Amino acid sequence: MKKFLALLLAAVMLTAVFAGCKPAEKDPGTTDPGTTDPGTTDPGTTDPGTTERKKLTIVNVPKRKGSDWFNRMDYGNQLWAEKTGDDVTQQGPNAMDPVAQVQNLEDCIAAGVDVVTVVPSSPEAVEPVLKKAMEAGIVVLTHEAENQQNCDYDLEAFDNTAYGAHFMDNLVTLAGDSGEYVLMVAQLTHATHRVWSEGAVEQNKAKYPNWKMATPDFLEGPSAEEGQKKFEEALNKYPNITAFIGCDSSNPPSAAAVVESKNLYDKVTVMGTSMPNQSRKYLESGAIKQISFWDPGMAQMAMCAVADIMINGDGVIETGMDLGVEGYNNITVKETDINTVIYGNAWVDCDKDSVGEYNF
Repeated sequence: MKKFLALLLAAVMLTAVFAGCKPAEKDPGTTDPGTTDPGTTDPGTTDPGTTERKKLTIVNVPKRKGSDWFNRMDYGNQLWAEKTGDDVTQQGPNAMDPVAQVQNLEDCIAAGVDVVTVVPSSPEAVEPVLKKAMEAGIVVLTHEAENQQNCDYDLEAFDNTAYGAHFMDNLVTLAGDSGEYVLMVAQLTHATHRVWSEGAVEQNKAKYPNWKMATPDFLEGPSAEEGQKKFEEALNKYPNITAFIGCDSSNPPSAAAVVESKNLYDKVTVMGTSMPNQSRKYLESGAIKQISFWDPGMAQMAMCAVADIMINGDGVIETGMDLGVEGYNNITVKETDINTVIYGNAWVDCDKDSVGEYNF
């Protein structure tokens, strides 16, 4: 009997030892190690005692490098890198060239980066290479590409149709109840520019019957020089034009240069998307009446925040979330048949009286 009791005691003790070596079961009410609360904790911080946050390699691929718009987006890269220690760079074509942009993305795949954030010059052209990036395990986030299929998320500064409609509302406020206008995009392949323009036309038809688009289609102005040339041609062909709405940040300054050279201040109302520093002198002279914009630097930071949640956090992106970035403090997430879109609330209107509040 004593021998039996001794053996039983030894077996109990051995079981206890092995039980102590068993991994602890995860508490479903706790957060995974390495996650951050985007609304309260700075990106890059971790809870003491948890797994260290992974340092990310993020490459931002814009439509083109060197423009004021994408220089400001690169500023967002710098802010994120300073805040988190992530390796964040911008690489892209020097002109709007879908083929060159595809090659930039191929380079990212070959380098094995963690994240690419892309502003496609042609969403259709980059679909295959974005699919390839996702298959390689790279997080793919797009911007200004609401219908992009091969992406983890597309992030938009706001609802794009509503942004276009507000162009038309503002035009009527600035220029009166009737007239003829032209709409200019950078290129007809730019999906977001078309959505804004179509939103403006829809609002025109629904609410302002005494306004009409002077040209049969949208004008293309991929550069300041080309935009100026196309607007001059339109004025010569359609002399009743009284308003101009530009979608690319270079478009309103291009039209304003024509207004100044031809002294059309009292005839043509110029407005649209642009950057404060790009349009400042024309706002002050009256050649541009109003610009609208969002901060591309903050949009880039918001994409980086989404990537951080996906890789270092719990991966959950949902409506009402605060990404910790101005304009993206109460996001809306929309599932579509082809992708998932994140909407911020980030548009700003600016005129000669408020342009001094901005320095970019």
